[in-house]
Amino acid sequence: MEDTPLAPPVATQWFKIEPGDLPVGHVITVVAAHRALRITRTAEGYAVLENRCPHQGGPLGEGQIDHGDVICPWHGYEYDPLTGAPPEGYGDAATVFPHEMRGDGLYVELPVPDHFALPAAPGACAATKGSRKIVSISGDRGLGQYMAEFTTAVK
Repeated sequence: MEDTPLAPPVATQWFKIEPGDLPVGHVITVVAAHRALRITRTAEGYAVLENRCPHQGGPLGEGQIDHGDVICPWHGYEYDPLTGAPPEGYGDAATVFPHEMRGDGLYVELPVPDHFALPAAPGACAATKGSRKIVSISGDRGLGQYMAEFTTAVK
């Protein structure tokens, strides 16, 4: 058997995120490290998922919580708000990021390319009902795709 090289480890960093006064049972979109994230607050606490539905890329942060699941606004796909797991029989789980509540707020651990290290607590943006946030970044490396999803108005 021939050895196959392992992928290099991915660097991660913790970023402070600001969910604001998010009520239990609601979702919001925030941005950290040039990545749009969907935050949910449940009775069990907060959960942080990528703001991209694995089905066809819909913005999960524009969805809602219904019968305990996050519902994608594009096609109604359902995911567990804490684990990102799809209903039984489906295999397209949403990406979940480690997070923790600290004395000064909520933090999320995100992968960052080595060439794109950021300070540990940059300012984070949060969208609220009726707001519109348009962010532009230069360069490539796939980071722009996360920001493009955040340019839509929050409902």
